[in-house]
Parts: sequence; structure tokens; C-alpha cells
Amino acid sequence: MKKLFVLIITILIVNPINSFALSKTETIHVNMDFEGNISNTTVNTKLTNLDKGDIVDYTYLTDIKNLNGDEKLSLNNEKLSFKSTGKDVVYKGKLDKNLPISVSTKYYLNGDEISYKNLKDKKGTIRIEYSLKNNSYNNGLHTPFVVSLVSLLDGKKNSNVSVTTGKVVSTGNKNIVIGIAAPGLYDDLGMTELSDMDKIIISYDTTKYEFNDSYLVMTPKLLDDIDLSRLNKVDYLNESLNVLQNGMNRLEEGSNSLASGSNELGTGMDSLNNGIKKALEGSNTITKGLEQVNAGSNKLSTLATLVDTLYNSYIENANLLETIQSGVAKEQYEQAISGAVAQKTDLENKLSQVNAGISALEQLENLSEEQQVQLATLKSQKEQLELGIKQYADGIADAEKNLASLPLAAAKLEGANEAISKILTGILEGEISEENINSFKENLNTLLGGINSLQKGSSNLTNGLNELAIGSDKLTEGTSKLVTGSNELSQGITKINNEGIKKLSGYGNKLVNYSNKVKRLVKLSKEYSGFASDNSDSTIFVYKISK
Repeated sequence: MKKLFVLIITILIVNPINSFALSKTETIHVNMDFEGNISNTTVNTKLTNLDKGDIVDYTYLTDIKNLNGDEKLSLNNEKLSFKSTGKDVVYKGKLDKNLPISVSTKYYLNGDEISYKNLKDKKGTIRIEYSLKNNSYNNGLHTPFVVSLVSLLDGKKNSNVSVTTGKVVSTGNKNIVIGIAAPGLYDDLGMTELSDMDKIIISYDTTKYEFNDSYLVMTPKLLDDIDLSRLNKVDYLNESLNVLQNGMNRLEEGSNSLASGSNELGTGMDSLNNGIKKALEGSNTITKGLEQVNAGSNKLSTLATLVDTLYNSYIENANLLETIQSGVAKEQYEQAISGAVAQKTDLENKLSQVNAGISALEQLENLSEEQQVQLATLKSQKEQLELGIKQYADGIADAEKNLASLPLAAAKLEGANEAISKILTGILEGEISEENINSFKENLNTLLGGINSLQKGSSNLTNGLNELAIGSDKLTEGTSKLVTGSNELSQGITKINNEGIKKLSGYGNKLVNYSNKVKRLVKLSKEYSGFASDNSDSTIFVYKISK
């Protein structure tokens, strides 16, 4: 389950977002040594999809420098002004502000803690612990930062590489280690399953330890696309659990009454009863096994669908990228713009003619009924022509913006396919091709077919057990068996009610509490507007851990 979580987070991080409106991205670069000491912090801000003319941005940075152009940037009371040429603008500056995530690192050799300075050239089992503390606290909850760690290890000197809440991809010469953490999430929700999400631990065996650079990428925006209306279903689930609890209470009362009445009929037939109990225990074991098989087959089906989806996205991105790089997309936009301009000009000429007709009629005195009809018709045509001209003008403006954004779209498509290629290559353990994809799916289908055969065989066994239960009912018509069975039924229902249904009802109440907290966390994610400003569309922190 954690591996699937890592895969989903990775796809979210690399998935391109198409946007043709002005957008602002903050990237905070933090350089740290292997002990967690920060040497310097740099904030880069990128403004994209800019219109030509005067642009105003807002920032807390000082000592601002333009990194990629000649635009003169003017800063006055956190207000940054410049004249745009339509090109992207990237600037950097200084900011005296505490980082939202603190990182501390510990190193272990063969189970004993050791200073990283003493690790060089050592041989043995290495464990590196990255502990993360969320310092961004708002209204009783932490800002929901998701942290991704990436590190490369030499595949010849290092083996048995593992990472908590992450994935290790081996390319032969290198081991790519990817870890995921969400510091503060366990403190906010109190779910035991999240107790280890505030740290990332890498373990491996090495013949000669070498220092390896690592990167931590952090973003608070991975929760802001969650549909909050779906969480409202938790409230409905809790109501259903309460109905189930009431029904179970009545069932327990009925089973107790049955047991009380049957005890008066006698006892006996213990050995047959023991046999039926063993058969029922075996049936329960088979049922649990089938549940595990079903869970496994569902995951395999999900994996096949995921591979197919990624491959189709890869092909579609490649085709679209080819259209952009070959100039076809540009040519199509230019033709569309040219055609729209011609249509707009034609409408403007017709509008001039209509205006002339209206002016001529309005200068006449005592218009005839026919002339009044003509004047009304011309005014209606004028409104339609003006509306058409506006629509063409808006369409031309949008097409010109899209045309200007083609290089950015191509870069995003290239980045997306590079990420998809890494994921599919790791899954297929080979190159990406239609043949490899089909072979992978065929193997999964064969395995699923085998699972289906196993389920059919288990169903036959269950039918046999049902027949045994029917036969035992006929053999246990005596009053003593009824007494024993009714007592066990009463005890079993009481146990299920106390240990199962009542706990489940309690979990329903907890789910409602979790649901409300998750809604607040999503709200915090949506409202996060920047580190060096209050109007950033995207903020990413990149911590580089090196010498």
C-alpha cells in the first residue's frame, strides 16, 4: 500500500499543469551539510505567461536581481514593478525567514550511531535517518507539506537497499532511492498508520561508504485538488453504522432469548458439535484466504490499468510534442489567427455599411412604416455584427496567448514523458515498447486467470461445507444439540457485538472527526499562497544535502 502511495505522489509531482494565465512559482533552494546545518538559502521567483506592458508583483524579498533578462525591476514597499516584453521573468532575492520544515540527520553503522565524518570508506550496514519537523502551524493544524527524498547509490558498492515509505529502483549501475514523508500529519490526525510519516530511513550494505548528495523536495499543494464533497459521505457512513448497531443489539437480545429457552430442553451430542465447530473454523479460514486472494487480484488489475494509462499518456504526449516541435501546431494557430482576422475585418466592413444605413435613415423626417422597419432591422444587424466582432477579437487574443505558450507546453510535455519513462522502465524492467507493455499485461491476465480458477475451486469446497452443515442439522435434531448451538450462537453474537460492531461504531465517530480535520488540512493547502510572497500559485522547497 505504501509503494502505491509513493507512485501516486510521484505522478502528481511530475504531472504537467496547462495554464495560459499569468502564474507565479517560488522555488526555495536550501543548501545543507550532512549534519543538517544550513549554509545558505536562495529564493527564486518565476513569472510566466506575461502580457506586454506594465507588470506589478508583490514580494517580501530584498536585494532583488533579474536572472534571465534585461528588464529593470523596481522594488518599493514590497511592490515590484517592471515593463514586460512578454517573456518569462526570473528573479532572486534575500529573505530573513524561518523555513517551514526542519531536517536533522543521524547515521548508523552496524546498528551503532556514528558521526558522518567517521563513515568514509567504512564497510558494513548503513542506516541514515532523516527526521523532519513541520514548523508551519496554523489554527491547530500543520500546513500539509509532502516531502519527497531522492538519493543515488552506487549499484556496485551497495546492495540490499531499502527505504521506509518509499521505493528503490535499480538501474544496474545505480540504485535510485525515493522516499515520501508528511511531517505533522500524524500529530494532526492521530492515526497509527501515519506514525512513521515524519521521517525517512534508508538502509543498505556497503563495501566502501561514500558520501552521496541527496535532495528533499517539499510542497504544500498536493492536497488542494481534493473534492471535499466526497468527505461528506463519511457522515452518511456513520449514520449507517448507528443503524447497524441498533439492529445488532436487537439480534443479540433475540439470541439470548433463544439460548435461555433452549437450555430447558437438555444437553448432549458433544462430539458431533465439536466436529461441526472444526468444519466451521475451516470454512472461516477459507473465507479469509479468499479475501486475501481478492485483494491481491484487485491490486494486480489496478497495476495493469495504471501501466496502460501511463503508456497511453506517454504516446499522446509524444505525438503532441511532435506536433509542437515540427511547427505544425504553430502553423495551425497562425492559420486560425489569420482566418479570424480576415473574418473580423469582413464583419467590421459590414458594420460600417450598416452604420451608414442607420445614419441615413435617422436623418430623414417622418419615416414611413416601411422605413421604420428597415431602421429596426439595421439596428438588430448592428448588435449582431458588434457581438461577432468582439467574439473574433477575443478568439484572436486567446489564440495568440496559446501560440506564445507553445514552448512552455513543449517543455512540460518533455518533463512529463521523462518522468513516465522512469516509472514504466522500473515496472517493466526493460525499455518502453508496445510489445513489452502487451507482454506485461498478458502475464498479469494469466495470473488473474489462475486466481479465478482458485476461487472457483474454493467455491466448490464451500458448497461441500454447506452440504455438511445441512447433514449435521438433520443429525442434530435432538434437544441437546439445540441447547449447545443456541448458547454458542448467543455468545458469538455477543462477542461480535462487543468486539466488532461496537468498535466499528466507535470507528465511525472517529472517521467523522478525521473527516473534519482532513477538510481543514485541504483548506490550509488551498490557502497556502507562498513563502516569499502572498500571491504565489506554486511554492516548492528544494533542500540539497551535500558536503
